[in-house]
Amino acid sequence: MSTNIHTVVGLVADTNTGQIREHNEDDYIIIPDVIATESRDFGNDSYVLGSAGCLLAVADGMGGAAAGEVASQSTTYIIKKYLATNKYEKPTPQEIKYVFEQLIIHSHKNLLKLIESYPEYKGMGTTLVMGWIVDYRAYICWVGDSRCYHFRQNQGTRLATEDHSWVWEMVKKGLLTQEQAAVHEYRNIITQCIGDSEHPPTPSFVSIELERGDKLLFCSDGLNTMVSDEDINWHLSQTVNVKLTAQQLIAAANQAGGEDNITVAIIEVLEKPIESYTGSKQSIWKKMKNMFK
Repeated sequence: MSTNIHTVVGLVADTNTGQIREHNEDDYIIIPDVIATESRDFGNDSYVLGSAGCLLAVADGMGGAAAGEVASQSTTYIIKKYLATNKYEKPTPQEIKYVFEQLIIHSHKNLLKLIESYPEYKGMGTTLVMGWIVDYRAYICWVGDSRCYHFRQNQGTRLATEDHSWVWEMVKKGLLTQEQAAVHEYRNIITQCIGDSEHPPTPSFVSIELERGDKLLFCSDGLNTMVSDEDINWHLSQTVNVKLTAQQLIAAANQAGGEDNITVAIIEVLEKPIESYTGSKQSIWKKMKNMFK
């Protein structure tokens, strides 16, 4: 008996300007098949993962005017371009980390070149959180305070990432609780971003073994500054499709004030790998006969 990897997932992403901002500086991408091979479509935004897995990313641009949009959209473009020209059919954990590092490096250099060519873009940058899901494991990389939450049935939701921010540094030092950090006046001060010429980004990494029913939520801080972790957990715990969950999370952030752009990307593990026989038809028949002896 062998295991054929046919992990079925639900995928969705959406973004919203919010109630206060005049334009949207967030961006996102979902690549259902990183190697761009044929995938079976189960409908309702569900996919069978190929050997290269799928990738989700959320970028939260900053810099004012159109600069924030340039930073986030340029970064997601670099990701798509890099993965289109560098193929990893069956990526190892080491290769995935290498690719993540290269994506951060290329994105950072690209923004610095844009700032050099267009002085009006000075001060722009972007956060980035990415998830590469292969088989039943998620590999997560981030810079800044865009987050990934991990929901598991019967265990609830936990924060899988640690913000690169001033308040999170205070939390790790024991000087603030997570609840205090969520409402602190300096909660928007980040310690890392892509595009900062004085402080090149140093991404963080984590990997998570997934189970059937697990959900990963990637989001910009326009969600978690408006919606509490407790309420995020409630939404993720509902047995609805991920498309509706994304809509409800964005609506909740807007109902709470919508003070920033809101972007969410969600993956849900729907099915486990399928075990199948690889022996001859005769051997399978013998096994079937033995079952009825």
